Amino acid sequence: KTIVLILFSHYFHVSTFLVRKKTWTEAQQYCREKHTDLVTVTNMKDMKRLINISAGEMKEAWIGLNDPINGIRTWRWSLPGVEFNESETNWNPGEPWDRWISNCGILGWNARWFNAYCTYQSFFLCYDGKIELQVNYFHYINENKTWTEAQQYCREKHTDLVTVTNMKDMKRLINISAGDQSEAWIGLYNQTNGTRTWCWSLPGVEFNESETNWMSGEPSDGGNQTSENCEFLYENLKWVDTGCHHGRFFFCYDESNSQKYHLIRQKKSWTEAQHYCREKHTDLVTVTNMKDMKRLIRNSNGEMKEAWIRLYDQTHGTRTWYWSLSRVEFNENEAKQHKGEPRCYCHPKRCSSRYPKWYLNCGILWWPNKWCYVRCRERFYFLCYDETNTTHKYYLIKEVNTWQEAQIYCRQNHTDLISGTKQLQDEEVEKLMNSTCSLPPFIGLFRDTWRWSDENSSSFRHWNKDFNNDIINSGQCAMTVFDDGGSWKNENCNKKKPFICYDAQCCFMDCQLYQFHYINENKTWTEAQQYCREKHTDLVTVTNMKDMKRLINISAGSKNRAWIGLHYQTHGTRTWYWSLPGVEFDVSETNWMSGEPTDKHRNEISGNCGFLFKSFTWADESCHHVEFFLCYDGEETDRNQKYHLIEDKKTWQKAQIYCRENHTDMISGTKQIQDARSANVLNSVGNKTHIHFGLFRDAWKWSDGSSFSFRYWHKGFNNQQPNSGQCAMFKFNDKGRWRNENCMAKKHFICYDVYVFSCQFHYINENKTWTEAQQYCREKHTDLVTVTNMKDMKRLINISAGSKNRAWIGLHYQTHGTRTWYWSLPGVEFDVSETNWMSGEPTDKHRNEISGNCGFLFKSFTWADESCHHVEFFLCYDGEETDRNQKYHLIEDKKTWQKAQIYCRENHTDMISGTKQIQDARSANVLNSVGNKTHIHFGLFRDAWKWSDGSSFSFRYWHKGFNNQQPNSGQCAMFKFNDKGRWRNENCMAKKHFICYD
Repeated sequence: KTIVLILFSHYFHVSTFLVRKKTWTEAQQYCREKHTDLVTVTNMKDMKRLINISAGEMKEAWIGLNDPINGIRTWRWSLPGVEFNESETNWNPGEPWDRWISNCGILGWNARWFNAYCTYQSFFLCYDGKIELQVNYFHYINENKTWTEAQQYCREKHTDLVTVTNMKDMKRLINISAGDQSEAWIGLYNQTNGTRTWCWSLPGVEFNESETNWMSGEPSDGGNQTSENCEFLYENLKWVDTGCHHGRFFFCYDESNSQKYHLIRQKKSWTEAQHYCREKHTDLVTVTNMKDMKRLIRNSNGEMKEAWIRLYDQTHGTRTWYWSLSRVEFNENEAKQHKGEPRCYCHPKRCSSRYPKWYLNCGILWWPNKWCYVRCRERFYFLCYDETNTTHKYYLIKEVNTWQEAQIYCRQNHTDLISGTKQLQDEEVEKLMNSTCSLPPFIGLFRDTWRWSDENSSSFRHWNKDFNNDIINSGQCAMTVFDDGGSWKNENCNKKKPFICYDAQCCFMDCQLYQFHYINENKTWTEAQQYCREKHTDLVTVTNMKDMKRLINISAGSKNRAWIGLHYQTHGTRTWYWSLPGVEFDVSETNWMSGEPTDKHRNEISGNCGFLFKSFTWADESCHHVEFFLCYDGEETDRNQKYHLIEDKKTWQKAQIYCRENHTDMISGTKQIQDARSANVLNSVGNKTHIHFGLFRDAWKWSDGSSFSFRYWHKGFNNQQPNSGQCAMFKFNDKGRWRNENCMAKKHFICYDVYVFSCQFHYINENKTWTEAQQYCREKHTDLVTVTNMKDMKRLINISAGSKNRAWIGLHYQTHGTRTWYWSLPGVEFDVSETNWMSGEPTDKHRNEISGNCGFLFKSFTWADESCHHVEFFLCYDGEETDRNQKYHLIEDKKTWQKAQIYCRENHTDMISGTKQIQDARSANVLNSVGNKTHIHFGLFRDAWKWSDGSSFSFRYWHKGFNNQQPNSGQCAMFKFNDKGRWRNENCMAKKHFICYD
């Protein structure tokens, strides 16, 4: 049996004053039962937050501080694992008074600490911790193994043998059903090297004698100092020591944060390792920064010397430019402004045109502020960047090193090589450059053909000093070498090595955990839907093959079928989808043959599957036609083999099943179709032959309203006929393949719960400049807060800001930065290839920055840029309307762009954003009343504001009077609590409170 535990630590989520007075011991017992523990106060920040709690008539309350009477008197916190630090105390003057029986701490009316009799009755403070999401899964393994065998099993299949840290863990273990067995191994063992010491199996977890739960008389040692060195959990949850060679059942646990690493001790080739990780976990590990590297080194625990990671070299890939500092994105437009002649510079003896262009893969800074590209194996001075130093952030190192050696030096002694135009244009860098005339320095600019297998675009590299980026590394993959500080080396992908998998649950600002529940009751689909919505979230939505594998592992008892959340809309509109999960269908990218799709106005039972001609034009036909088909393989390291023409005629349904079983899926999306390698594969197809590809349409919809395209029908499913009154069910004894069934039939069903957790926000009650605030947040947390959507805004508004009403956030204006176009609606990315500018627009391409920064839309759907101060009609978008005819609203009340955005967000969802919404036929209907020469506001804007953490989120929440037309040099954004959180721009040197995030 598996128990899913969602744990949080070290943050006051709810601090509750209880109206009944209790002694300290009674208060501790109550808090541990109802919450986490009596409150622990670790710093002045905690104190200030406690002061803000409204205590009504209460002048004092117990906290978790006590002084146990056990010989030497020492103050301790009630919460296990929290050390008492004398420097963090807040005693009232004269306290603690040295009374031998006054051994508990109380919070007084003045927020100072007093020691008091523990039998004194007072109010008290509990806390529930909520900052770091950690999902623990306890697994009772019904196999008899020795302790060592059990440890090995748990480390291979899960994380480790279970560690028990407090009574909460004990109570949860009690709830695991162990059948007829009364005992099981846990992760505690006794080290036999000299002085025997009890230790937990899991690295990094310290054994605490005060948290033990020994049975009376234990540990007994069996009368022999070397005989009983492992521990099992008895039926009463007491601990007993015994010989490690005994066979017993055992507990494992899995621990999942945003990335949970799994070191797999089997040796596999890179491709085999990738396949294993994708089946058992999420993927081979991606390393995005030095924090990840340090975690990997800790997790290796000295057991491995090297292991595969997810990076591989694209044999025929395009070399891509990056900055060494991983959070700084490379901007091609900025490169054009600074790039000198890429093949040589003013020292022809060092950088000669005799080298092919692909040899020049690293950047140097050539005065005045030009970049030149040289061989990475050349030796130059180099520029380091240090974000922790408040006086000097840049260092010119006048030692000649290769680029690789320079990067290693900068990371070990500072932060990284200097990266990005903002850093390079700093006045301090100009002064440093004036001090050298003999040799230009390396900067953090490099390019390579290495890619992460999950298509992650992270620029982080951690190669060893001998790595040669100037040569082609065909057939090479990356591995981390633990006894060399975790640095990477390249190796033939076919070699057998250990490897590292990871489990991921999180995206940038939100963390989602989906938990499935098999309900062993017979209900109709509608009854099942109602049950799931009342007790959980909804009937289960299945988004990909990973979900399928998890569902198959759900114990279904004697039943082999269960409802899922998919149902057929009798009068619904059929929607086109791509077979491969995650690839969205975009009507603007279609390539239909003339006259196709032919059944646009015909009966629903006609063509619901797409066919591809050699000319790459599309047609729709019956899904029952048997044809050749194209499969796509996303796991191949040799990218020439990404596309496979299967010359075995099958129906569309059987073709999809074949591709998923033997490759990844059917070829899907215009990006794959337009790949030159798919054209090569199609050369053998006759000009008039058409083949199956991953395009299909149907009228099936998910109960929770999501639009996921994933389908997993059985081979005989008929997508050509209407399926009125039908719902989908999961068939456990047919690899989970779905069947359509009358919705009135009674079946078991599967519900799901979705837990959404967000980054933790911290209001810092100290006055600092924006730069000082940024430095503080990076040292103590992650960075100044990034605000991505209205959900974040609402959460920030609820932060208690005391008497202050303004606080810095992470947005700042780049004085010499490039203005970037964005869409107003969060989550809609601007794509320059999809623009529809009127001829000659945007007009200020070469003009002053104070000109047009907002987009205007004409009735012809062409775009123009003009001043954001112009007052015009505007188009709002409503993403929550159930009546889809009302998704777009023309507001015939002239406003500036800023006021129009505020109106749309307050009354609908946002301004109309993105080509998909603009090209929707319903938005054209709304625009019919607009004159031909009239232009209206829509959700397009541009600015030079950037987030401190380097993210590119487009969300802005300025006040009505904000001026986006003028340069805002030296300005930073602050959050105004008493104006619904609307942002103000302010001189960055002003002293304000600020908000950090973890």
